[in-house]
Amino acid sequence: MMGEIRQLTGLRGVCALIVVIGHYASGENSFLIYFTFQNVVVDVFFCLSAFTLCLVYGAGGRGTLRLGAFAGARVARIYPVYLVTLLITIVVQRSCDPAPLATSHLLGQALLLNALPVPGLAGAWNNPAWSVSVEAFCYALVFPLAFRASRRLAARPRLVAVLLAVAVAADYIAFRYYFDIRALLIGAGPPERAVAYWMPLLRGVSMFAGGWLAYLLWLRGPAWAAIMGMATDAVAVLIVILAIWAAPQQMELQMLVLLAPLLVAGLMDGTSVTARLLATAPAVWLGRVSFSLYLIHQPVLLAYGAFDSSHEGMRRFVVPLAATAVIALALFYGVEMPMRRVLRRVLVAPGLAHSGLTQIGGPHRLAIDQLRPGAG
Repeated sequence: MMGEIRQLTGLRGVCALIVVIGHYASGENSFLIYFTFQNVVVDVFFCLSAFTLCLVYGAGGRGTLRLGAFAGARVARIYPVYLVTLLITIVVQRSCDPAPLATSHLLGQALLLNALPVPGLAGAWNNPAWSVSVEAFCYALVFPLAFRASRRLAARPRLVAVLLAVAVAADYIAFRYYFDIRALLIGAGPPERAVAYWMPLLRGVSMFAGGWLAYLLWLRGPAWAAIMGMATDAVAVLIVILAIWAAPQQMELQMLVLLAPLLVAGLMDGTSVTARLLATAPAVWLGRVSFSLYLIHQPVLLAYGAFDSSHEGMRRFVVPLAATAVIALALFYGVEMPMRRVLRRVLVAPGLAHSGLTQIGGPHRLAIDQLRPGAG
């Protein structure tokens, strides 16, 4: 079984924390403006997810993707916590607004269809739910197709590089020019343009493809992997500089998605300062609870605003953040981990959940030769 790539887990944790802080930021806590690029890191999640799935299932190698086992593993991974947080959101929503909830919206969210551009299904009560819906779409359709094409496409790195540029550019354009938050939320009113309903899906698929294509470049050989690894610290520093420079001017930082695939693939070289920092115990621990943290933070914020709206300043930030951390831990240990184990036993046949790759050379290197097209 392939071991954990700690720096990728750490990156997931940092991204989740930025999303939470970005949503909890208010005008009274001016220092938090440096964390208000949560839309960018949600797109990084898609890139990271695809890259990690390619590693786990050995895309580009000699194996095959067993769709039943793959689907079972994905359901076990995301659905229990998603369902529990949906129920919590409904309770909070009803407490704030007793108006009847539309059955179509309830079914759309329960079936993870709420990010599709379908009238009556689009939108969610819990804002982060849109990305889980897009992720499910990528699991069902995009990844199986990508896996099938990986071995042949990996032999054409120049074409992969071009496709990667197109994918991240599509994501940037979709958000920069067509994104409308009203397409993601129920009760926010219709977006200005109907095309906005397509943007969540386009963003997610584009960056999921970006993660897959970055993996193919990394997989291609030591030269590509070395270039990405050497660029990791420079990319990380550039991201920090752009965030610091743009935040006071309230400039949109979606340009950072252009760097995301390089950062994710570069982290596979665990020798960079960035990789070592992300592989530390606090970052990895945060990454492990990141899914629960990501899904529960908005319902907590909504409940806090409804039942205790008198507090301002730092207390309005610290109290819901602390409550989110506690509830996320309860979800992780009480729902996510036990239900994942149970559902994997039921839905995934032993030995079929992953490619069975093993790590070599410490916690940051993989047996790449097992994956390369034509290996063995």
